[in-house]
Amino acid sequence: MGTKVIRSVMSNFERDRRQREFLLAVQKKHMPQDADMAVAINLDNGEFLLGDRWPKLLHEFDERWPGAPHYLVRVDGRPVVRLS
Repeated sequence: MGTKVIRSVMSNFERDRRQREFLLAVQKKHMPQDADMAVAINLDNGEFLLGDRWPKLLHEFDERWPGAPHYLVRVDGRPVVRLS
């Protein structure tokens, strides 16, 4: 049998709060030297991965924390991808 994926459920308010809190912690350690790097933050526990290529970063995130909610952004808070 395969790996069972359990998805956490949180309110939009809680998700937004965790995004701000965890990104601030990343920024304290990695600004300004890693400002342009992408960061994938696990919203369940605050752990994160840094990378310069976001597709690879998301793949590594999903391998490490299957089904965990994530926040993908640049270390400086800018979006990783722009859709126009």
